[in-house]
Amino acid sequence: MRLYSVLWTAVLILQTQFLWSGDLYSSPVSRSQLGDVHKIFSTIGSEEIMKADFEQIKTVQSLGMSFSARGTLLFSAENGIAWLFTEPFVSSTVITGSEMIQIDSRGNRTQVISGENELFTRFSGTVQSLFLGDYPLIEEEYEIFFQGDSSEWVIGLVPRNSLLNEIVGSFELTGKDVIESFIIRESTGDLLEYRFSSFQFPSQLSEADGNVFP
Repeated sequence: MRLYSVLWTAVLILQTQFLWSGDLYSSPVSRSQLGDVHKIFSTIGSEEIMKADFEQIKTVQSLGMSFSARGTLLFSAENGIAWLFTEPFVSSTVITGSEMIQIDSRGNRTQVISGENELFTRFSGTVQSLFLGDYPLIEEEYEIFFQGDSSEWVIGLVPRNSLLNEIVGSFELTGKDVIESFIIRESTGDLLEYRFSSFQFPSQLSEADGNVFP
């Protein structure tokens, strides 16, 4: 269970910020929409480095309660993704192509090596492929649902892999030029949301940002 808790803190999400007609999951991506979907992922993947503020909201259905946290997201196509939490406690989760490292508020360090755990490998691969705009990998691993167009959109991803599907019901992305939100709908009915704002696209990592990655 600790591993799953760690994984949930590693990803990105948010509920749709505008209304869409009908149920997203009755709208599988059609052949006529593929051009828009390819354009969306191409645009997302065009940025080598991105920084953004985020709010994380965890909703536990059985308790009828939500818990929030805030921090900064740092994405580097070369190095990986870092979630740097500042509220309510200082902590971090860094995902690279080979490992995930989490440091909690007490300074305790947890490391998961890619390849040693299939669930982590697929989960971390999803997170990185989304920010890299890697459509071929996403298409291989997920059933894709789509509403909107290339200027304003919502995308639903349902895992094809049975192991991941036991934990995650679906991922949902919303955005315009960038991913503005990312939702994980867990199979339990719980939600994990990330809301992004204050985007920056520096040409290179600062020394401090570079030191975040192993």
